[in-house]
Amino acid sequence: HWPAPHPTGTHPQIVRAMVNLTGISRGELVDPFCGAGGTLIEAGLMGFTPIGYDIQPELIAKAVKNLQGFKIRNFLLAKKDALTLNNAKYLVADLPYGRNTPPKGLELLYAKFLARLKQVLKGKAVLGFPSSINYKQLIKKLRLKIIGEYDYYINERLTKKIVVISP
Repeated sequence: HWPAPHPTGTHPQIVRAMVNLTGISRGELVDPFCGAGGTLIEAGLMGFTPIGYDIQPELIAKAVKNLQGFKIRNFLLAKKDALTLNNAKYLVADLPYGRNTPPKGLELLYAKFLARLKQVLKGKAVLGFPSSINYKQLIKKLRLKIIGEYDYYINERLTKKIVVISP
């Protein structure tokens, strides 16, 4: 029941679980692929300060509308490329996996994002990967640590892998 819905949003209970898996108890939670703001809404409802970035201005506008619709006031949103992320202690991202992006393009995006994350992550990140991606190889190559892995079945063509990582 969002004011500005988006068809690819992750179920709120899954997002809440992803936020909890970071171990955050207070402070800021970053989503560098925020889309229409699903993760930010849950983080705000849980009492954290949501910070979201997306490269699509129309999605940032939807996120603002959604956060305001849920009466979340203390948030930061900006049009920004996830590959230019600065510091993050706690981060949750359902990584993009759209049908219009070829798998090789996704692997390259994920590899670049994980390389940036390796430089800026101070705590834990919880990432949602499509099961078609060899995320373990990408993470291992960068010497990030996998703390936990969980499956989230979406439909017969897609299962997400929820992965908890630390530097």
